[in-house]
Amino acid sequence: MHSVMDYHDAFRILREILNIGQGPTPNYGLEHVWAFVDLLFDGPIGRKHMSVKLGLGEGSVRSIVRRALSLGLVETGRKGCRLTGKGESVVTAIKSRVRGPYNVNLGDLTVSSHDAVFIVSGMAERVGSGVALRDAALLAGAKGATTMVYTRSILYVPAVSSNVAKDYPDCYRTIMSLKPSDGDVIVAGTAEQYLKAELGARKAVLKLLGVED
Repeated sequence: MHSVMDYHDAFRILREILNIGQGPTPNYGLEHVWAFVDLLFDGPIGRKHMSVKLGLGEGSVRSIVRRALSLGLVETGRKGCRLTGKGESVVTAIKSRVRGPYNVNLGDLTVSSHDAVFIVSGMAERVGSGVALRDAALLAGAKGATTMVYTRSILYVPAVSSNVAKDYPDCYRTIMSLKPSDGDVIVAGTAEQYLKAELGARKAVLKLLGVED
């Protein structure tokens, strides 16, 4: 009997896309590879559309696709690139721990105009001050990241707000509409462009999970 894949296994497989073969270091990171398989989870997609959605040149997209093909994660057809069963298992394993991204507006709680939110289950004890997650988001091109923790029916932001419901009621309603559970961490990347906010949030989540590239 095969053991069930968890998110550690899934990201270890995705990290192989960054490490296949010799040559120059790719100009994309694990956050792009994760976004790539997320895109395909919704159905086949062509490379030009993929390039726009990932914010990468077509050469980088070709490299990701070629490496994913060699790992048996994707296959190509007339409608474009799509996940194999193995690829779907990878995405499902990640989604069992991480929900999102959600394109929302968190108003004054974040520092820029577009916000992308992920909800990470059961990671409340790993957040700390949230500074390391913000720094990770900055590396991916975001303007910043705001980390919230939901525990004992209270939503708070370390070092910023001990009660988001009281201090940022609109933001609280937005986050609660996503139905977080006790012990969840809400990671919001923010930027002037949504894609940069999303990639920043992904990078911060990877830092939280301890699976950075």
